[in-house]
Amino acid sequence: QQQKTIEQIGKSLNELGAYATDLGQQVRLEVHGQCAPLPIMAAIMEVANHPSVAVCWNGNDQDFAGDGLEHNFRLVEKRLGATLHAHDLDGGKYPYPLLFKLLNAAHYNGWVLIEASSKPADRVAALIHQREVFERLAKEA
Repeated sequence: QQQKTIEQIGKSLNELGAYATDLGQQVRLEVHGQCAPLPIMAAIMEVANHPSVAVCWNGNDQDFAGDGLEHNFRLVEKRLGATLHAHDLDGGKYPYPLLFKLLNAAHYNGWVLIEASSKPADRVAALIHQREVFERLAKEA
């Protein structure tokens, strides 16, 4: 049943990719829900082989599953889209220094979008802080 669902998603993405190409757009499948395990995303992307279809990395706990972050990243690195999502870059257990090194080695040149879930009193200061952390991570990568 899972393989059938993977095939359906991949074929649907190919249809969307063809349509997106005509509009100069990219379809980015975000790593979420039951498709969050990277081996599943890789299997979907094997079917969804249209060049306008890509993966939007989301910085999930599932990224560490199985053989770990580096292995899972390699499963989809050639299909990363123009955006990826990151959460608080200096909070939690996510190894952003390693992710940034992997992105650098993959020559990723897309956008890193912050998905901060906290509600700081001074949101502008919090965004400035995240930018500083981003710049440090990028420099150290």
